[in-house]
Amino acid sequence: MATDRLAYRVPEAAEVLGVSVGFIHKLRERGYLKVTHIGRAVRITRTELERLLEVGVPHLPTPIGSAGGSMHGHGGGFSAPLGGSDPAALEAATG
Repeated sequence: MATDRLAYRVPEAAEVLGVSVGFIHKLRERGYLKVTHIGRAVRITRTELERLLEVGVPHLPTPIGSAGGSMHGHGGGFSAPLGGSDPAALEAATG
């Protein structure tokens, strides 16, 4: 990191590391990345980014039931069709 900056906003940190903003948020939520608050502003220090690069991060699988990225619990994970596996009940429910 050839820069004199001491801290980065989340989108800037993502760009520096070459990852998505969402991945930065996952790292933060799961305790792999510490942030610094300056007033209401959230910053990630250059030292913290360097530490992260040194220690690395394990693969962060998507939690069960969160596929699709829904914030309200809809559209993710597996759900049985209406009426279970009974074709007649399914037809009646969807017909």
